[in-house]
Amino acid sequence: MLLAKKVVLAISLLGITLAYGSEGIYYDEKRERSIDYNLMFPEANGKLPLVVLSHGSSGSFQNHQWLTEELLKNGFAVLGLNHPFNTAKNNTSQGEFRLWDRPGDISRLLDKLLADDAVVSRIDDSRIGVAGFSAGGYTGLALAGAIISSNKQQQFCNQNKADPVCELIELKMFHDSANKDAHNSLKDTRIKAVFAMAPAMGTAVEISRLNEITIPVFITASEDDTFLNPDLHAKIYAQNISGAQLSMIPAGGHFVFSQCTLLMHEIQLFDDFAKEYDLCGHNSEVKRENVWREVANLAVNFFNKSL
Repeated sequence: MLLAKKVVLAISLLGITLAYGSEGIYYDEKRERSIDYNLMFPEANGKLPLVVLSHGSSGSFQNHQWLTEELLKNGFAVLGLNHPFNTAKNNTSQGEFRLWDRPGDISRLLDKLLADDAVVSRIDDSRIGVAGFSAGGYTGLALAGAIISSNKQQQFCNQNKADPVCELIELKMFHDSANKDAHNSLKDTRIKAVFAMAPAMGTAVEISRLNEITIPVFITASEDDTFLNPDLHAKIYAQNISGAQLSMIPAGGHFVFSQCTLLMHEIQLFDDFAKEYDLCGHNSEVKRENVWREVANLAVNFFNKSL
């Protein structure tokens, strides 16, 4: 059910009309989840390839405006959505833990939007990709066929209690009967390519399932990521997905891919986690704008070839 929808007449950058689109809220009645979204079209003729943006845990699609703008400028339609219960404005412990609920947000929203004649007239549904950061990187890879194992994650945390992810979650949550959905395939065959930035859940993913992924995948991460160590996450995906491309950034930390909102800048002033992992880059000499420019070029080139 589309609860609300309004047309955004124009999205501008430096006074230049960049895109047209609409924003709204889709209520997934079956799963009782309200999904905010913004569907943007560049000023281009014909049916367009679509890239769906999946944000990191406790974030929003606005954190990746730098990527949205570059994709639009290069002729891609962009669908940004906010994953319920796992955003900066509405975050719960269950939302943080149950990352496997996120891929369904994209699949159900695509179901709804691609049933709209106005959308179908603009979008080529044979050319849909996902770009995701952190939990959003896992989200895209789950849509490609990745499956996680709560038992594997528990075993890892039993042996690595000081791991940042293990410190954030309660192991008893792995035994929740409701977590059975975590082990189901969330693959969506409409997704033809995935660009994952510092993807999460590498310590839980089933390697055999990664071996079965056949669509193009691009992985990027920062070598000095102390939150999601790339050796345990990003590189696990890249090493086990046939044909996956890997491009590592020398420095910048986990959140170098995130564009901070005013609220996030305020959070880093008093939140211990935000301080430790330098949420907004206050303590880094790395210029995030330079990283965004480099990564956006990688994404555009990747999607140009794969979509």
